Amino acid sequence: MDVIQEITGGGNGLGRALALEFATRGCTVIVVDIDLAAAEQTCTELRRKQVAAYAYRVDVSSYEQVEAMAVDVQKTVGPVDILVNNAGLVHFNFLEDTSTEIANRVIDINVKSHIWPLLLQRPSTP
Repeated sequence: MDVIQEITGGGNGLGRALALEFATRGCTVIVVDIDLAAAEQTCTELRRKQVAAYAYRVDVSSYEQVEAMAVDVQKTVGPVDILVNNAGLVHFNFLEDTSTEIANRVIDINVKSHIWPLLLQRPSTP
């Protein structure tokens, strides 16, 4: 049985490392990142491990983008078995030096990125 694993923020850092680890376990890996080039590079490395890999450019703070990706993944790859919400944004600055725009972006990414994929990946109920 093929296990399908999706990881947000999978283009770099910890997300990339986790994607590579799932590949060593034979999973099909879906790499989601706002940086499509990084996601595609991770997928190239994953395919060298002889696993299927798919790259998606998604702003995970956007419900519409996450929804469109979820629909495409369901049609193209199949239902996701393992979801790793790894996407996140860190802003190194004192709070009093942070603009409301930056604060809102950090909150959007770090909170919504965990809510939207879970809502959209759950099985539908009658």
